[in-house]
Order: sequence, then C-alpha cells, then structure tokens
Amino acid sequence: MSAGQFSFIKLYVADLDSMIAFYTAVFDMAVHIRIDEADFEEVLLRQEGHGFMLGLLNWKTGGNGDERPAAGVIGFVTQDADAAVARAIKAGARIKRAPFDIPGTRVALIDDPEGHEIELVQFL
Repeated sequence: MSAGQFSFIKLYVADLDSMIAFYTAVFDMAVHIRIDEADFEEVLLRQEGHGFMLGLLNWKTGGNGDERPAAGVIGFVTQDADAAVARAIKAGARIKRAPFDIPGTRVALIDDPEGHEIELVQFL
C-alpha cells in the first residue's frame, strides 16, 4: 500500500503572473485552481487530459525560497494525511507543519531525510 500518489510539483516564484504566462505559453498549461490567501498566492496549472499539476506559489511576505535557490515542494495526494505523516516519520522524515485543515483539504508539510520539502494533501 502506497502512502500517496505523485500529484504535483510546486515552485516558489517572485513574479506569479509572469511565471503563469511562461508555463501556459510554453507548455500549453491552463490555470486549474487559484488560491489567494493573506500571506501567499498560489496557482495550480495542468495540461488538458492530465492530472499532474505544477504549482506556482508567491509568498506575499517576500519569502520566495531565496534561501534555497531552485527550491520547491514535492506534492503527494493521499487518502489519509495523518497516516501518511506517521508512515513518513517512521521512514526518517521530519514534520515541518503537522496536519491542518483548510476548506475542503487536509494538508501536512514534512521534510524528507535530506531536507526536501514534501506536501501531503488529502481532499476532504
């Protein structure tokens, strides 16, 4: 049994609109979901007929991943975020943010054993 299905990659970007323009023009992607929160704005892009998505996230507070050049998040959709976190910890992951709920979704952030950020998403 797998802890989750590979679903998206998320990149931290400084100029969200120009990056949307780039990926939609170059890779024929379209905006699937746009989230505008107080501290960040995020867009999920995907190609027609494909479930895999590319996330582009801009921190409105200025933290765009500059401390880790070319850093981003690897995302997995799971049926049970809490169980997936427990399984990952057992395999050596560290919790970055314990599972929390946003409308329609349960999310957790962990680091793999080498520090790469992984986002676990459970759609409710």
